[in-house]
Order: sequence, then structure tokens, then C-alpha cells
Amino acid sequence: MCRSICARALAASVFVLLSVVKGIASNPDPRLLPLIPPNALLVAGMGAPSGNSQPDNFLLLTRNNSVDLTDFLGLTGVDPTRLLHQVIFVAAGSAPAGVHSLLVSGQFDRDRIFKGAVSNGASVTQYRGLPVLVTPPFPRERGIMNENRWLVVLQSSVAIFGSEASVREEVDRSLTASMADISLTRRLERLSPRDDTWCLVSAVHESDEIRHSLQAFDPSLPGLLHEGDAFQFGIQYGKHVAIEYEVTSASPASLRFISDRLSKSFQGSAAENSDVARYLQATEKDGSVRGVVKLSRSRYEAWLLEVSKRTNDLRSYPNP
Repeated sequence: MCRSICARALAASVFVLLSVVKGIASNPDPRLLPLIPPNALLVAGMGAPSGNSQPDNFLLLTRNNSVDLTDFLGLTGVDPTRLLHQVIFVAAGSAPAGVHSLLVSGQFDRDRIFKGAVSNGASVTQYRGLPVLVTPPFPRERGIMNENRWLVVLQSSVAIFGSEASVREEVDRSLTASMADISLTRRLERLSPRDDTWCLVSAVHESDEIRHSLQAFDPSLPGLLHEGDAFQFGIQYGKHVAIEYEVTSASPASLRFISDRLSKSFQGSAAENSDVARYLQATEKDGSVRGVVKLSRSRYEAWLLEVSKRTNDLRSYPNP
């Protein structure tokens, strides 16, 4: 399970294509949701792998999120009792190194994980009475990530790993029994319960990395998102792959503009790919414009190859 995830995460610097299979991600674990800071720029989720019959999944993450996933799997790999149930990625704010974290529900042997990491150069400190593993950058990450990161395990069932500022805030939210951010929960309610992976993006204009990544959906989409307030998508994997995405805006004029542009883009794309099992649709509803794309499995795999190429082409772009 971990080898396939790590291989894909290491291979991508902007897009992250994860070789995980169908899992339940659109109903996020209630233990994880309250930990997510209200100022998150990007929140993405997936369920843990459950087999090997599904195609590669797609998640839109920052480079720091990708590195966090790889290193978390490496740090916790010494724990033979480890179980992963659900993973949520968070990127927030615009600090120089980026504020980022990984929230994971499951089962973890904290003492075994910390002991193994300390023997390899990590150290243990305390924050608000909780043991904290402080991990220096791994040698393979030189030039990519130069910060120490924190790992905290809560009650053996929730792990938080990422930048110090992010982990501090998420631990604080746990200790104060904070409620999940209402705007976050409302956006999640708009996703389909059938989604296998999902992603919520806010303030797209602040991140060149995310803006370039969104070109995978439609070349015109990054420009259109300047008219909107937020963007989100969910993906369902089956006989066909369905990608449902939504742009929200408080401005009716902006919504009409986005809807008109997407409708024209969809019509052109449908004409160009009439030989593929695919349809596109744009609708305006409840302060949002929704697009739906259905791809055949073969067309989806071809799309992933295109995404991988863009990933390689964009590796020189800095973190947001």
C-alpha cells in the first residue's frame, strides 16, 4: 500500500497522482474536520486503500503536502500495527516556507514511531503537555524543504504532521474542542457522497502553483477563477470516471460570466472528443457554477499522462 503511494507522491511536484484505490473520502472523519484551520487555502481528502481494482486517483496538492505524505509514511512505517483510515491534506496562509499539514485517522503506536525516528536523528519535545516529534529535513529533500516538522499523535487514533505553525494551531484546536469551520462543512456538503477523492481550494489567485495545476481541468479555468471566490471538485471512479467541480461567487455578474465561458469551452471540448465516452455540462445554482465531466477509463488514463507531463514541466515553479 505505502510503496505505491510514496512512488507517486515523490514523482509529482505540483500535481499529485496517488496510486490508491476506491476509498470513502467525501464523508470526512469527524475527528479530523474540527482540526482544520478556518484560513486554509487548500483542503483535500481521500480514503485509505481497500484493493487494487481502481485506476490511479488524482489529488491537487502543494509540493509541501506531497513531501509530508511521503515522509509521514516513512516515519510511521516502523509501526507494524499502523492502520490508515482517512487522510486530509491542508495548506494554509502564505508563510515563506508555506504552512502545511497532514491529518490522518487510524491507529498508531506513538512510542514505537518516536523511538524509530529518534534513532535516525529526530528529537522529542513537549507542546501543551503532549509529546512532539521534531523531524529535521530528510537528506533527499534538500533544496525542496528546509524546515523542521512536527508529528503529534492524539490518543493513538489521530496523527498530525507538518510545519510547526500548522501543527501548533491544529493541536490547539483539538485541546480546546473547537468546532469544525462552518464554511468548510457547508462546502463539503455540496460534494457528492459518492466521491472517492475531493479538494477545496480558496484564494486561487494567491498561488501560482495551484493556478497552473487547474489547467488540467480546462485551460480557461484558472483565468475564470479570478471571477470566483472558491473552487472545489470531487472525483468518482467506476466504469467511467466522473469529475464534478464547482466555482462559487457572491457576485451574480461573475457567475454569469463564468457560466457563459465554461459553456462555450464545454461545447468546443465535446465536439473535439465526440469519439470518447464523455459529456460536459455547466449549470448555475445557489451562488455557484458547476461543471461535470465524464471520461471513459481509457480517456482518463490519457488525461493522467497529460497531467504527469505538466507536472514535470512545472517542477521549476516555487511553492506558494
